[in-house]
Amino acid sequence: MRMGIRISIGTLSLFLVMALAGCVSVEKRYKKGQELESKGRLEEAAQRYIKVLAKDPGMEDARQKLADVGSRLVDTYLAQARAHDSNGVYENAVAALNRIDNLRGWTSPVGVTLPVPDDYADFRRDMIDAAVASLFRQGEDLEQVTLS
Repeated sequence: MRMGIRISIGTLSLFLVMALAGCVSVEKRYKKGQELESKGRLEEAAQRYIKVLAKDPGMEDARQKLADVGSRLVDTYLAQARAHDSNGVYENAVAALNRIDNLRGWTSPVGVTLPVPDDYADFRRDMIDAAVASLFRQGEDLEQVTLS
């Protein structure tokens, strides 16, 4: 009987140590996210917050931070895409839009939905179409140079 109690107490002790180690790890990741955010390294901060929420879905501070950082990143990437559109560099516009899509894909599983403008889907489709046309023209131009 005593052996059974020792094993149970030992198992419980091990479980508690592991649980506390997990909490420390989550807290360290959260603090690292804050540090990265304060340095303007928003992509890395977002990844830290995502990891925190994957381990501890109930950590509302991390959820709020991710929503804030994520929204700022969406705004930044969207501004980049619109600038590339204005300059006619459609492939780069699509790359910026892909960053938005990737970020939204990473945040969604941890319960954070990052909003995009109402015209986002149309803008994205227009940029993809423009990039394809641009690449096609570049290919034709290279073919002409090669044939000359």
